[in-house]
Amino acid sequence: MELHRRWWALHDQHAVSELWRRHQRVAVHVASRLLHTSPDAAPLALGVCDEAFVKALRTFQPGRAAATDRPFRAWFLHLTRSAAIDLARRRRVQTEPETETAVWHDPSEQLVTQQQLASARAWVLQHFLPSDWTAIELSAEGWSWQDIAQRSQVTLPEEIAFQSGSEELTQRRDLVVVQRTLQMCPRLVLRVIGTQMPSGRDARPGLGLLRAKVVAEVLCGPTPSLARRLEALGTEDRGEPRVRFEVVSGGLRTAAAQRVRVQTILERYRAVGER
Repeated sequence: MELHRRWWALHDQHAVSELWRRHQRVAVHVASRLLHTSPDAAPLALGVCDEAFVKALRTFQPGRAAATDRPFRAWFLHLTRSAAIDLARRRRVQTEPETETAVWHDPSEQLVTQQQLASARAWVLQHFLPSDWTAIELSAEGWSWQDIAQRSQVTLPEEIAFQSGSEELTQRRDLVVVQRTLQMCPRLVLRVIGTQMPSGRDARPGLGLLRAKVVAEVLCGPTPSLARRLEALGTEDRGEPRVRFEVVSGGLRTAAAQRVRVQTILERYRAVGER
């Protein structure tokens, strides 16, 4: 419950990543068993767990938690099991494949009006991700959640520059954005690729890999578990000394999970405004 308290009261993204790391494997296992008859059980299970985790963060009430050593885990698994059973039941009775947007009765329901956007923008960008703001704007315009999910893919700074011949990191502003994105997207896996010039001082063997490792270490910071979601690679010969990023997986949410995330962010914004 302490990790959830840190997330809810302090906006601690490290706590969110740790909650996901501790509980996602068993949740995916539960969902996979309930959806095993579907040919696409694996991606369906991931989508169900993604949606259930965001919903669990929003709805878990420590004061009403059952007498168990892991009350958040129990609530997360309860939501996962319920969502998987509902999805499996719908897929059995329908002749057409279930779409992600059908989880909600009205996928184009507006959660925020155009008038509220101006005042919400600065707060959302300060506490969450640019892709979250994109999703909120599209929601206000009446887009379907399926389309919003497709257009709200996680974006990252393209490159981190280095001095020729050096693996010393001189600027960290863009890395703060990448680190925050990792913390807010527990399923995101990145490839970190170090590059170097093919001649001159920058042609030192293995320099690109050293740069990738330096960036990976900074991104992990006080959260060693983030290392499992980074792949540091090198060397790649290019015209400039850089480190660049590629999204391996986890850059897109399901339509249902995107809706819950937007709803959660806006509820937190309104709660702050009422204080």
